[in-house]
Amino acid sequence: LIVTHDGAHFDDYLAAWILREHGGTRYPGVTTAKVEPRPVARIKGKTPAQWLDERVILVGIGEGPYDDPPKIVGQEVCAAVLVARDLGVADDPFLKPLLDYALRVDARGKGAFFDLADCIGRFVRSGRDPMWILGWMEEAIKAYIDDKASVLLAAADGAKATLEKIPMGDKTGILAVVESDNPDVHRFLMQDQNAKVVIARRSDGHFQIFTRQDYFRWNHISLDDVARIIRR
Repeated sequence: LIVTHDGAHFDDYLAAWILREHGGTRYPGVTTAKVEPRPVARIKGKTPAQWLDERVILVGIGEGPYDDPPKIVGQEVCAAVLVARDLGVADDPFLKPLLDYALRVDARGKGAFFDLADCIGRFVRSGRDPMWILGWMEEAIKAYIDDKASVLLAAADGAKATLEKIPMGDKTGILAVVESDNPDVHRFLMQDQNAKVVIARRSDGHFQIFTRQDYFRWNHISLDDVARIIRR
């Protein structure tokens, strides 16, 4: 059983998911453990070690190894980060962005309207079953991991791209040129190389041009520059 506090947050549910996904060796049986929020009063009187002897893991509660301490600027942690570090998965390339996001939301209040943490909070306040909430979040995380894996498959082609700085409005930005049939190569280059524009040449000779819409809302690129590069 994984016990967390009443009104559990996204980072507490993420911590529970990490325990279920990666904690099976350390905690036999945790891969199918249920999540149960409890008032603090219900876990007092026993130490985290004593609860663990009863096959109960405390998360975000009980002043144990997975209970985040009071926030200190520059030293913020959250329950999910503590669990990931303890299980040795904090640097997992798929998990790290989720941990960074959990930390921004929990320690710095940097969430956004209707994002993942906001939805979890709304489910909690509406009284949804904790296991339903965990299952919903798990599906979202699986979709994220599948999508990220697809982008990483484009890394080999992306590594061969030619990068060039060109004028973009009153600034400069990176334009990447690559030969690839991988449909996600532009996403890899935008994420890994911060490319603002990607020109992808397919094996059939066709070109595709991709732009970062958030960037081009305020800047622009000359189509003459794009045409010049395509004609090379």
